[in-house]
Amino acid sequence: GAQILASLWPALVSQGALTTVTLTTKGAPTINVTTGVIAQTASSATVQALLGRYPRREVDGVRITLADRKAKIRKVDITTVPTLAATVTISGVEHEVVSLAEANNGAAWDLQLRRIGDV
Repeated sequence: GAQILASLWPALVSQGALTTVTLTTKGAPTINVTTGVIAQTASSATVQALLGRYPRREVDGVRITLADRKAKIRKVDITTVPTLAATVTISGVEHEVVSLAEANNGAAWDLQLRRIGDV
């Protein structure tokens, strides 16, 4: 769980197995009742993520597509909790968070990512 992740992460860094990504978490929209303007705050963090693909046996074309990616991000590297309104930018390409779950006994987030615009 958490101890295994903590012990493996430095080795993943030194081997270049991690990818730098930008996690952007959006807050709830607010409406200025006087002007009618809708505003939404966002916070971004540049972090190291362990990226992967889904095995073909898990791909059903709906819930998980062949192009979907997996990302593991350590909780200690971010200050906000990711949501389904979050995006992850990988090499300049924006992905939406399709699903997320706590992993490694609460030490990390596992995110399912789908390139924005892909169906």
